Amino acid sequence: MAWELTGNTGTNPASNFLGTTDQRPVVIKTNNKEAVRVNPDGPASKVEIAAADGLAVTGDRPFITLRDANAGNAHSILQCLGGDMALIPNNPGGAIVAMVLKANTGNVGIGTLNPSSKVEIAAQASQDGVTGKGTTGKGVVGLSVSEHGVFGQSQSSRGVGGISVTDIGVFGVSASGEGVRGQSETGTGVIGQSNGDPAGGTVFRFCTKAVDQLFAADPGRPPAKRAVLRHSFVIGPGPACLPGWPLTG
Repeated sequence: MAWELTGNTGTNPASNFLGTTDQRPVVIKTNNKEAVRVNPDGPASKVEIAAADGLAVTGDRPFITLRDANAGNAHSILQCLGGDMALIPNNPGGAIVAMVLKANTGNVGIGTLNPSSKVEIAAQASQDGVTGKGTTGKGVVGLSVSEHGVFGQSQSSRGVGGISVTDIGVFGVSASGEGVRGQSETGTGVIGQSNGDPAGGTVFRFCTKAVDQLFAADPGRPPAKRAVLRHSFVIGPGPACLPGWPLTG
């Protein structure tokens, strides 16, 4: 049976198909140039597309589904939403956009579809927004010219958390704003932990109290320690927030 240009009828997919029966690829050409190649099993890609813009998928909110046959066909989806790029991982409870890359601005949102900054993380429930861990480097680093170096806000967990074995847990530098700012309703504003901090402690925390309050609470604090507090927001050691400091308000 030959394949007709106007289509065939009465075909049997088991014996009538477009393809090869050996280890040769199938090539589709347009204008006598290779456009699509379907390879047999081997190290090469299964399907190769020769085009200036690669593979174009069009339609209403088009998407590509990636399925893992070795994991029960668990799948992830890469989708275009009005020009934004959305990543939707496998979720038995329903599709949830985990990350979005915004068109025009290039902002990245994790847990939010409308990030207002270059990277915005919206944690759910009691999740930590950002946690940084470093073995020999800094846990979290933020640099800014006129705004917060590191900013974290939480309703019930940590605003910013950073852990480092030999360096700084949380480090923020700003020319005219705040180096590090953490705000929490019921948890800790900023927590930084380091096993090798030169100040001699292991756990240092700074709660949502003004630095002036801290100075007023301990007027006898040595100037050197006050300088450390002013520039690094380091307080400790101790497992609780500001142990032994009778702060109120």
